[in-house]
Amino acid sequence: MKSDQTFDRQMVVLELDGAVVHDHTPSELIRMGFPLQPERYEQAFDLFQRESTGNVKPEEALIQYATMTRGITLRRAIEYATFKMRFIKGFDTFIERLYQKNVPLLLVSSSFSIITEAIRQLYGPDRFQAVLANSLTFGLEKDLEAVISEEKLIALVQRYFHRAREHQAYDKIAATGECNSINSDFLQKANFFAEQAAGLNIPFEAVNYVCSSLKDRETLLAVVRSGGRVIAFNFEESLETIIKECQKNNHAKDTIKWTTPKSRWANLRSVFETLFPDG
Repeated sequence: MKSDQTFDRQMVVLELDGAVVHDHTPSELIRMGFPLQPERYEQAFDLFQRESTGNVKPEEALIQYATMTRGITLRRAIEYATFKMRFIKGFDTFIERLYQKNVPLLLVSSSFSIITEAIRQLYGPDRFQAVLANSLTFGLEKDLEAVISEEKLIALVQRYFHRAREHQAYDKIAATGECNSINSDFLQKANFFAEQAAGLNIPFEAVNYVCSSLKDRETLLAVVRSGGRVIAFNFEESLETIIKECQKNNHAKDTIKWTTPKSRWANLRSVFETLFPDG
């Protein structure tokens, strides 16, 4: 596929960490959830470091993160997403312009669905074609065995943003310490992209995967091998090395684009200009 190939319609996939927000990790959620337990944050941060360097598999890390979240209230989790996460500059403008151009947008995360759902509600659910993240289980704070279904949890998040945020239920529902992993396998993620594109009659060659970190390596490779396109945005140096090797071995120069290296000033405008060079 040549870089100047165009399609009647494209699809965009955004990885949450790096492409949507700066420095989002489960350890930050744990820090906010347990401000009087710094040792819990330190343990989570150490796990994140080991996961980032490949010393712990993502699926194993996810289980440990979930265990550490046990007791975080639903209110705390939603407030983390709405007040503590630092969104990439231009995110609101970016998703609005995609919406106006009728470009489906997927939001994916290796973290928890409670976060992606809060973001979806914060910016407008109709701006997102779909979200994909791991389901963190919640139950009644006094009886965590009384699990809240994912459907009811999503409904509670929706109501939070519609004048129900003062309801005491948000303080009486807490994370159980368990999760359902649905986004730790890179092939599963790539298949999800393909299914969403196929349902909209969009060729996989018109799928644009926007990513930033070494953790995205396997998904990036799966997208390229399947004929999709990759946009490296706010990218870490480690990802740059991986992509250069990918280009060398797979002749993927025309399917991988570079925008802004990792920076506090990264702006999603550069991604939009890559997608639509003619405006």
